[in-house]
Amino acid sequence: MQEYIPFFQGENRSFTGKLAKYFEYSGLESKIDYDEANDVYILSVPADKEKEAKKHYQAFYFVERERIKKAENEKSSEISEEAKQEPSEKSSQDISEDMVISENELEEETESELVSHKASQTHENEEEDMTSEVETEDYKGLITGSGNYMFKSEKYQDYTGTFYIFLFLGIAGVIFVILNIARVLTILNGVFPNFIMGALFLFFIYEAITIWNKAKKLKWEIEEENQLTEKINQWLQKTVTKDFLASISNDNLSEELNYMKQTDTIRDMLLAEFGEQNHDYLDRLIEEYYNQVFDL
Repeated sequence: MQEYIPFFQGENRSFTGKLAKYFEYSGLESKIDYDEANDVYILSVPADKEKEAKKHYQAFYFVERERIKKAENEKSSEISEEAKQEPSEKSSQDISEDMVISENELEEETESELVSHKASQTHENEEEDMTSEVETEDYKGLITGSGNYMFKSEKYQDYTGTFYIFLFLGIAGVIFVILNIARVLTILNGVFPNFIMGALFLFFIYEAITIWNKAKKLKWEIEEENQLTEKINQWLQKTVTKDFLASISNDNLSEELNYMKQTDTIRDMLLAEFGEQNHDYLDRLIEEYYNQVFDL
């Protein structure tokens, strides 16, 4: 069984998800666990892949830092232009809140929360190896979602499956308790054991009803999402071709970073075409389309 070790921890789920997504497209397995006690997300990698993870992390860090600097420069330029035409009352605090991830947040997440105790020993050498790969001004951003989006139809199937399990256990358990009370069975003796088990199985039935109500509400949304998914897939087929991908690629970037740059561009185009949508939803559609058409 593969042994995983903690590599990175952070309070920001989105940022940790980005790092995991980058590892995934670099061919490195990882998993994210939530530590409720410390309220942090812990990203773990295989124990024998720690050095590889450090190298990929360096690339991720420098690209994300460049993206933030570029975004800040663009934002500063826009504010300067507006100030020339009309005095702006927008404070620097408001401007920073427009950023998805502030530079301070990036520094906190990447420098102070890296839990691998060996990272500092190899930092300088790895930085020199990876800088040439990621020095570019054209890269806009990294994937925004966690990449774990479930279609509503899939959620509905999960809900219905869970509903039947809880309903079966609840009904079977209540019958079991009734048979014990009627002395047909003598496994449970006394009022207290029957009361506890009866309450437990009634809770199962209550949970089954709750899940069923959620499934019914979700069922009405499935058709709407399916129609939107079909429209987006048709748009992808018409727009995202090999020539289009080549036009938004950068020869100075690695294959993994190029893929993420392409995904970011396509997602922005989808948001412009179809309005505000769940980014994880769009990322999954883009990934599935890309794998189906270009990774054959």
